[in-house]
Amino acid sequence: MTHTTQIEPDTTFTAGSPFTTTTFTGPDVRTVQVAGDLDLHADVRALASFCADHGLPIVVDMADLDFMDCGGYRSIAAARHTAEQHHTTLTIANARGKSARFLRLLDELGLL
Repeated sequence: MTHTTQIEPDTTFTAGSPFTTTTFTGPDVRTVQVAGDLDLHADVRALASFCADHGLPIVVDMADLDFMDCGGYRSIAAARHTAEQHHTTLTIANARGKSARFLRLLDELGLL
């Protein structure tokens, strides 16, 4: 099953690309591919909602993510919290650059 949600950024505040999620649900894991700009203007509910649907372990694939600001980190933290509430896990895959370093730091500090 594949589901795609596209959320356009608020063009008044950002000239970035739209934030898009594509989900793939298999028998043992749900993969959420994120692309574009995961920022303050992206709807954090979109990412967190995928964690509540099936109770499957979640993998968030960030290979096509262009940009992530503090709002994006908040989205990831909210999605992980939602996954924990549904007794499942959320794993980040293919994070790159500054986003990967900051996510690793947050994880090491126990903030993510």
